[in-house]
Amino acid sequence: VNALHYAGNIALGILGAMAWTITPPGVLLVGFPLAVFYTAYRTMVRSLREGDRLRELIVENASDGIFVAAPDCSIVSWNPAMERITGLSADEVVGKSWRDVLSPANGNGDGMVRQSASPCQPPAEAWFAPMTRKDGTSAWILCSSNIIAGREGRTKAIVIVVHDVTAEREAEQLKADFVATISHELRTPLTPLKGFLSSLIEGTIDDGSDARREYYRIMLRQANRLERLVTELLEVSRIESNSGLGTTYPVDLSSPLVEQIRTFAEEHPARSIELEAPERPVLVDADPSRIGLVSSNLIANALKYSPADKPVRVNLSVEDHRATVSIRDEGPGIPPSEHERIFDRFYQIENHLTRPSGGVGLGLYICRRLVEGMGGRLWVDSKPGQGSTFSFSLPLADVNALTNILG
Repeated sequence: VNALHYAGNIALGILGAMAWTITPPGVLLVGFPLAVFYTAYRTMVRSLREGDRLRELIVENASDGIFVAAPDCSIVSWNPAMERITGLSADEVVGKSWRDVLSPANGNGDGMVRQSASPCQPPAEAWFAPMTRKDGTSAWILCSSNIIAGREGRTKAIVIVVHDVTAEREAEQLKADFVATISHELRTPLTPLKGFLSSLIEGTIDDGSDARREYYRIMLRQANRLERLVTELLEVSRIESNSGLGTTYPVDLSSPLVEQIRTFAEEHPARSIELEAPERPVLVDADPSRIGLVSSNLIANALKYSPADKPVRVNLSVEDHRATVSIRDEGPGIPPSEHERIFDRFYQIENHLTRPSGGVGLGLYICRRLVEGMGGRLWVDSKPGQGSTFSFSLPLADVNALTNILG
């Protein structure tokens, strides 16, 4: 191209010299088309450069990773999205084999391997592959390739587009774990319910009044467990659909706490739940049904993790225009690294099939969302081996405004 450009310029110079030699005024006749040609040429060059720059901007600002590899697998270009996905800069990968950088690049995500005709050809037009980022974390990517061929049909370059599907894969795994957990949690209370009812109908167990009372107590406890699970699922559905977190108005925070403690004391007569609260009413702007659900979940957690011979302590205090409820258990405690993760949806420290405490990992998530929806906050203080204290605070109600409304 440069040689043709050079030859064209020489030809134009010779043409001008010939016109000047034959007749000087003829240069004007040659100059006009030359000026038009030069203007068109500059316009074409500018258009090509703007087109190249536009393509560069598209590649640089693409959300998906895009890189170009030579026929020998060496990486030629590496856009910023690839740096974000892999953690590797262009200087670190240019010249290296793309198969080594995206190793292993021939997996399809199902533990299978797809062979390609050439060691430097992509395994398919599109394929899944596990990848290890620069920081050592694992990721899953969806790759698609396009071969740029020359006139003779030979491969000149390979353009590969990489989409990070780690979040999607984790969501799929989360969904599978959730289904397994829900199935397990539903069967757990249904099994004793069905067993006791069948035995009572068939008359194969002691049918005395004291025995029946114990059977009914066990069945009621399992039914409450089922009800709590269904309530959590409905509450999560309501929260995720943004249908609102209820209407807040001044309520005495002690009332739902006392009600929940009384309910758990009836269900677990052998357990000790201690309440420490001010004698005067503690008015907060809240929804009493939401407070009851939050308190119920936190007390239930404390009873599950605290030893049977240890009390669960509930404390209500007022400070700096906020009321704080703290629920203390003497359980195994929670590592500091897990303090925030336990409030994530479906997250559980223990395996759902082997842990003794049950649950689907929704209670704390619901509690935090409900408390934040009422203008409060929820947190945990805990260390391994030293028990846990879950606390939530809510803003105090404006007593003067309430007096004016009632007055």
